[in-house]
Amino acid sequence: MTASVTGDLCIALPASDGTLLAYKVVAAKRGGNAVIPVRFSDGLLGAAWVVGMNKTDDYGFSANAGSLPVAVKTPYPKAWAWGLNGAGQLGDETNTTRDIPVMVYGEHIFTSVACGLYHSLAIDEAGNAWAWGNNGYGQLGDETNTKRDIPVMVHGGHIFTAIASGQNHSLAIDEDGNAWAWGLNYPGQLGDETNTDQDIPVMVHGGHIFTAIAGGANHSLAIDEDGNAWAWGDNGYGQLGDETKTNRDIPVMVHGGHIFTAIAGGGIYHSLAIDEAGNAWAWGKNNYGQLGDETNTNRDIPVMVHGGHIFTAIASGQNHSLAIDEDGNAWAWGLNYHGQLGDETNTNRDIPVMVHGGHIFTAIAGGIRHSLAIDEDGNAWAWGSNGYGQLGDETYTDRDIPVMVHGGHSFAFISSSHAYHSVSIVV
Repeated sequence: MTASVTGDLCIALPASDGTLLAYKVVAAKRGGNAVIPVRFSDGLLGAAWVVGMNKTDDYGFSANAGSLPVAVKTPYPKAWAWGLNGAGQLGDETNTTRDIPVMVYGEHIFTSVACGLYHSLAIDEAGNAWAWGNNGYGQLGDETNTKRDIPVMVHGGHIFTAIASGQNHSLAIDEDGNAWAWGLNYPGQLGDETNTDQDIPVMVHGGHIFTAIAGGANHSLAIDEDGNAWAWGDNGYGQLGDETKTNRDIPVMVHGGHIFTAIAGGGIYHSLAIDEAGNAWAWGKNNYGQLGDETNTNRDIPVMVHGGHIFTAIASGQNHSLAIDEDGNAWAWGLNYHGQLGDETNTNRDIPVMVHGGHIFTAIAGGIRHSLAIDEDGNAWAWGSNGYGQLGDETYTDRDIPVMVHGGHSFAFISSSHAYHSVSIVV
């Protein structure tokens, strides 16, 4: 079955009674998933989700054949979280660390999630941003510095379409393509031409129209409507990709002239992107081979990741990198001390190696020292460090090969980024 969406981004899906109904696609990206909240005529909530969204032109998206299930009335999209919870970043009204997914408190229908070091973020079906966890720098955006163990709405009244997080700052794109940022702002990762922390979203300067956004530890990245990558914040290792090591408090264009379709900044000091041909590029710190160019040389301009793979999704851990190829295989490179590369070794790699297990993945994410992915059946898998239960397998044992996250849920989106915890959307 094939479907397409155009114009106002609506998609026709079969309802449980066989009728075709149109629903707004509230999240879509090349190689990613789309969660589509549904409210039926009888008032009950439901959800449909599509795997492998691919941009086809400037106006539309198409879904891979066979990827459209019927819309069902239950369950509807909910956020679940597991791992470290000392600041309430799991959102379950406790500070108890969890080694199996627990539901984030509230009746919110979330369509996207992101993780900071000790805080979490989400967007609901109406485009409101929500946040919970540590708030020492205002990264929850609720005009306080009070940590929260349940979601609170980010202030400002913006309608957001994408969300991301650095370690202690938060990022989002609104419906007009403007980027907004809040939280820690040293050295300039909010992009507002200051180094002042903000407890409410401020607009990133420059007037760019962005389509994708990502956060590094203390730097930020985005792709504009023409496929150019922009970066701002910490640049000590060249992670802004502008051929300098100068910190920036306003976006600067990543050099190289590439047209990018996906970007990732979860690495503490490195950045990643995929170009329109599916090549992966990397820049910044490379002490563990996390740039994948068969060296340990830091780079202040993008270099192509070696191996000749065609990638559809990319992600970053603190010092390792992850990607999914066009066949659904996961690849990893960089630091492997805790098994976060998933190749049944603890050997660091400066070129991509295939994650073992033979799974076909549709989404991938990297934590500080662990990795996560969702397979074609909606199962979540995790590998690497597990000291806080962040693998979700009801143990605290590190794994050098993927293990299934327990609970029997069907996952659509997953995030960990800079964290010792993991957050996902269950449909």
